[in-house]
Amino acid sequence: MVQNPGAAIETTTIRNSNSDDHRADFAEFCGGWSEADAAEFDENTKDLRQIDPRDWQ
Repeated sequence: MVQNPGAAIETTTIRNSNSDDHRADFAEFCGGWSEADAAEFDENTKDLRQIDPRDWQ
């Protein structure tokens, strides 16, 4: 039986991980927005950023 399971998990995680940046591995699943796309999104969702205090009463 492991005396300190948290330490065992941490040690295993550190040992099995490497410092390489893996973001590029998932780039095909993540999109990037152009400035125009971001501006259009912000314009189309600006109403969603409005807080109505009555919703919190």
